[in-house]
Amino acid sequence: MNSQPHWLGLEGRVCVVTGAASGIGLATAQALAAAGAAVALIDRDGAAAREAARRIGSNAFGVACDIADEAASLSEFRRTVP
Repeated sequence: MNSQPHWLGLEGRVCVVTGAASGIGLATAQALAAAGAAVALIDRDGAAAREAARRIGSNAFGVACDIADEAASLSEFRRTVP
C-alpha cells in the first residue's frame, strides 16, 4: 500500500468542474476524484451530472447549472459551497 500523498496534493480539497457530465469535463472530474479531491460536477444537464457523480463515488456530486447565466451560477455557488 502506498502511503505517499498523490503528487497533485488534492486530498481535502474541493474542485469544481464545468461541463462535467461528459467528455473532457467528465474525464477531468474522474481524474481529480482519483487524486483525492471532492468534486462538484457542474453541467446544464443536472440529471447527467448527478449520474456521472454517482458513478465516480461518494466524493463527487452533480449540480445543474448553466454557467452562462451569472445569477444562476452565483446562486448555485452559494448553495453548494458552505
